[in-house]
Amino acid sequence: MSRGEEEFELEFNNNLTQFHNFHKSAIYKAIKSHNHTAVLEAIKTGEDVNKKDEEFNQGFIHLITFEADQTNEHDFVPMVYQLADAGIDLSLKDYKGQTALRFSIEKLLLELMIALLRCGASPVDDNYKAIIEDSTGPFQIEILHWFMKFHPGLWESVSRNNGTLVASLIQSWCKIETSQNDETLINLAKRKSIKASKFDIVTISAKVVKTLEKNVHSNCFIHATLAGDVDKMYALLMDQSLDLDSITKDISYQSQWNKPVKPQSLYEAARDLGHSQDVLDILPKPEQTIMCDDEYNKNEQLVQSDEHNNECNNEYNDIIPRRRLSEGESSNAESRMCTFL
Repeated sequence: MSRGEEEFELEFNNNLTQFHNFHKSAIYKAIKSHNHTAVLEAIKTGEDVNKKDEEFNQGFIHLITFEADQTNEHDFVPMVYQLADAGIDLSLKDYKGQTALRFSIEKLLLELMIALLRCGASPVDDNYKAIIEDSTGPFQIEILHWFMKFHPGLWESVSRNNGTLVASLIQSWCKIETSQNDETLINLAKRKSIKASKFDIVTISAKVVKTLEKNVHSNCFIHATLAGDVDKMYALLMDQSLDLDSITKDISYQSQWNKPVKPQSLYEAARDLGHSQDVLDILPKPEQTIMCDDEYNKNEQLVQSDEHNNECNNEYNDIIPRRRLSEGESSNAESRMCTFL
């Protein structure tokens, strides 16, 4: 056997090993079993959440969107929070350049789309809005409504130094502890603040930094709760001396897209996700929960948030739900995705 043939065989065997490692992993099996408790247990054993299928460059976050449909996606939502807390790359693109966020949009998986956006999947990296507008079916307008609620995302809002939107997205439970290219969101805000100070426009930048830093620990607790991670919830309570009565309500919550905004408590959100009584026992009941602490006038924030929502509404008022996807169209949509073996 020549040296070239030996190198090829070695590379082939390595790829085959990586393929089997992914498909035989505990996280893979837990996702395929639709068991978010088992996913969390596998993560806690130290399994690498960024394993992927080397042939198609698809990871666990892609697998979730492949396994989920509109009848069962609720079972997969906690997995997104669990994997995001463990440091999964939400921006991973498969061999066709497609992300899990794109698949969730194409399959009209509203709950998964919201979870991905909330955890830091960027809504500005691809032409997602056009994809939604080009889709058909009764849920199209609802998907666009919620997509625009979280657009352009917390990272981009910090990058743009938009203090109003930053505060609104934090109160909508967007994840603060995220990073891109080895830079954390808070470091990005500080870098923007230093740059702004050179032009004597430091006020807004400083408030953005202060708002992020003041809410980061309670935000971590929120995401640990949404993940159903009791151990982390207790650890945060002990290490950070959190005041549970100061935990934010989700100001983006609506029972339906065309119903009034009615802020939802963390207790109610955890209960709706089907988390265990162990999780619920840690949380204050809804009547004990108040709005989060930030550096902006709270009433003004809610008004400005509504104004932002109204601006978003204007963008899709002319989009009318036309019809449900036929069985053939639905099959064609799913056939564009490369599913796992």
